[in-house]
Amino acid sequence: ETLGHTYSLSGQREGAMKAPVSVVLLAIVFSSAACRGAYERTKVGKFEGVLELRWLEPDRFLFVPNRDRPLRFLTGDGTLIEPQPMYTDGGSIPRVFWAVPGYSPWGLAPAYIIHDWLFMAHHCGLPDYKTVSFEDSVRIMSEGLKTLIETSKGPKDEAVFANVVAAVAT
Repeated sequence: ETLGHTYSLSGQREGAMKAPVSVVLLAIVFSSAACRGAYERTKVGKFEGVLELRWLEPDRFLFVPNRDRPLRFLTGDGTLIEPQPMYTDGGSIPRVFWAVPGYSPWGLAPAYIIHDWLFMAHHCGLPDYKTVSFEDSVRIMSEGLKTLIETSKGPKDEAVFANVVAAVAT
């Protein structure tokens, strides 16, 4: 052990990733504390329908609306969002966090699909989505997350909410 680090038999320093990971975790804790009040201020919407995906290759899926029960999200202010076919990777959660409860790229899939759709529809200039701002997409993502939490379809963890919202807002 040298300067608080241990070395493996291969000569590689073990724990080399501890400092960067701890810095990231510290940043998440502070962003989480700053966003906690946001949970109370966030409206609850309503999800309906079925979320269906087709696997194309690792970490790449095609969202395909269910013909009989398409995925829809009604926002807290009454806006109806119904995503159309699109490519997705689920939530853009860094792989290092996938094993942490609540941070699966699919654990909050309906909210992630709505968020992906808003970005794709805006980018493609679809008429109903041209005016959706970045701030709107963060607000709608927040409402989707809270809706899943409040309806017991997502982890009951305000820290997960705050961290995902903080990440999306950047």
